Formats: sequence, structure tokens, C-alpha cells
Amino acid sequence: MKIATLSLNVNTDDLNFGAVMHSYSFQQVLIKLGYTDTEIINYIPQKVEHINRKYPLFTSFKKFTVIKFGMSILTFFSHAKKYDKFEKFINTNMKLSSQSFTQEQLNNAELPYDCIICESDVIWSPGFFNGGFDKAFFMALDSMKECKKIAYSASLANGDFNEKQDKEFAKLLENVDFISCREKYGVDLTKEHTTKDVAHVLDPTLLLKEADYTHLLKKSSIDDKYILIYFPLSYNKALVNLAKKYAKKHNYKTIEISNYVWEKFSHKTYCSAGIEDFLTLIKNAECIFTNSLHAVCFSIIFHRPFYGFARATGRKTEDLLESLNLSDRYIKDNNFIEGNDINYNEVDKILDDRIDYSMNWLKNALAK
Repeated sequence: MKIATLSLNVNTDDLNFGAVMHSYSFQQVLIKLGYTDTEIINYIPQKVEHINRKYPLFTSFKKFTVIKFGMSILTFFSHAKKYDKFEKFINTNMKLSSQSFTQEQLNNAELPYDCIICESDVIWSPGFFNGGFDKAFFMALDSMKECKKIAYSASLANGDFNEKQDKEFAKLLENVDFISCREKYGVDLTKEHTTKDVAHVLDPTLLLKEADYTHLLKKSSIDDKYILIYFPLSYNKALVNLAKKYAKKHNYKTIEISNYVWEKFSHKTYCSAGIEDFLTLIKNAECIFTNSLHAVCFSIIFHRPFYGFARATGRKTEDLLESLNLSDRYIKDNNFIEGNDINYNEVDKILDDRIDYSMNWLKNALAK
């Protein structure tokens, strides 16, 4: 069976570590299951069709906010360097379709696949797609009519739909043969829009173990003990201040991964980190302060202490930590209380059960 996966991954506007890694991980899972004839559709969502991903400064000014324009000037060289690292990782470690597709091109293509799997992240969030849904992520395109259609670990972000979106969501779900969601609240909301079964499964990154990622790690060049700060989108001053206070208390250095070049005046900041840098910095940190779901996922995989901060765009981190009995590591409204050491023996027991359930669901969907 020839399988294609489809998601927000290699064509995003912000070079997101998690976006690449969940698709990398899911492809590795399929290969482990024996489905070696698999590739990731190199899909360019409508939202990012106009964006010059290596040089955002060259993006049409009509599509640019003043803030993004200013940031693109400040990060011109570091962003280009980061882009090159991402491209090298993708070309070396992931199998993509030979052709890239816009939605129109994908709709009109003759696809050679028996099965298409839309996997993970906010692919079912209308907020991400300027108020509408992307039909490709429901496999509701003419080119996909004859394929088996699976949704694995889809996320609805906040899941705040208006009346029009409610109707559209229900209609689009009719195209999907097997449905699973990443967040529990996503499962509940999806069930309100379909009579089909909806499973609660893990993010693809958590289906693999630490040993599956060690070949991607670099030798650490940092001798000092450090805490790691990472926020993928908007700047979070409160998170930074809490992290620096924690570092000072424990006599750790502060290291940050972000696009905010001015942070270099305060502490070591990686503005052009690649995937391998991201993983290595998490693996070797004494503690991670982040509002990124995937930074939390890899903190758990590598058994590192961490604190996951709330973000306005969704409850996905809170949902995951609740399911693993780690709610004390979730920081809401910046009300930080230092927690006890994480008992990863107990976490792994719960996680292993969830991995088994998620993998069995996927195996059954593929076999039917």
C-alpha cells in the first residue's frame, strides 16, 4: 500500500521545529510498522503561498504587518541561516513528494496513493486559515476520492467555531474514513459534528522513544549547566523573567531559542537554530521553560525537568499534561510555583499505555 501523509510541516511561515518533527516522527512510525512506501506530500497551504520562506523581507508588502516587516529586517540573516538548516534536515531525513502542490494543484493532480493520512497539529483550526478550513486537511479534494482517508491526531486549536464553521466542519468530516484527535476537548467537539467514532491519540513525536531520536543529536558545545527558554511565536516577557529568576536561584546559565535578537544582550540566544540544535539543547538542559507543545513533548521524551506555559492560541499543552498526571508543570497566568522532581517512571507507565492505544488505533485504521 502506497501511503501519503499531509500536514502543516515543511511549508510554514515561521520555520517551526514542532511542525517538522511531528511529520518526521509520523513517517518513522509508518516505516516501523512496515509501510515503507510512504511519502509526505509537499503541500503549500493557501495561507503561506505568498510567503518567501527564506527571505520574509521579500514577501509582498500588502501581505505584511508592520511588526512582521520590522522583525524580518532584524532577523534577515539569522532566518536565512535557519532556513538552510531546516531544508538540509528535511532533505536528509524525510521523504517528500517530488512535486510541491498548492491546493488547486493538489485538487487537480493524479495521485498515486492508496491511502492518505492527515496528521497532527492545528490542521482543523479555522483560526489558522483566516476563518475557514483547508479542505486538503479533510482530504476533501477531487484527487483523493478513491483513497482511504485517515485523520491521525488532528488538532482544532481552541475549537471556537461560529455557526457557519460548525456546519462546514460537519460537512468536511464526512470525507474522513477514520478519525482521531490529539486533544481530549478536540475529541469531544468532533463527536458533536459526526456520528463516526473519534479516538483520542498522542502527538506523533510521542510515539517514538528517546533512542529513536539520538542519531539526530549533536555533541553539546556548552560546558555550563543551563536552563532553556523557548517560545515559537509571540514574545513572552513574563516567561523569560521567570526563567531567569529560576536560573539565578539554581546558579544556572540562561539560554534561549527564539527570533528575538535583542535577547542576545541579556543571555545566550540561538536565533538560527536548526532541528538538531533544538533537540540537543532540550536534551542537555537542566530545565526547560516553554509555551511550545513540542518542546514539552521532547522534554518528556528526554526525561528533562520542564515547565509548560499557557498560550492564548489553545489548551493543547494543558490537555497533554493532564493526561500524564503532570498538571503541576503547567503554568497558567504566569503563576509560577517550583514543582517537585518529575517521577518519570510513573509518567512512562501512563505514556506507554497511551502509545499502545494510539498505535493499535493506527494499525487498525490502516488494516481496514
